[in-house]
Amino acid sequence: MSRKILIKKIKLKKKYINIFFKKEINKLFLFNDKFKIKVKLQYIYININKFCFYTGSLKINYRNFYLSRQKFIKMFYECLFSGIIIYK
Repeated sequence: MSRKILIKKIKLKKKYINIFFKKEINKLFLFNDKFKIKVKLQYIYININKFCFYTGSLKINYRNFYLSRQKFIKMFYECLFSGIIIYK
């Protein structure tokens, strides 16, 4: 349930960012300025997807879990994941 809510929050954030930048693009007349804003918009979408749902810190290699390193390790020590082996 909480996962659905978090996905909904991200979609709303993208929606409002998109609306804001579209208004900014419509105000401008020069092509160069419009292009700069479009580049910023694309960069923001990339950055939104880099963060952990729970902690807000950066995700590392755990794309299947959508978690940051700290949250992943904490859940591992609580035995919430099965079949994970630590190599030393």
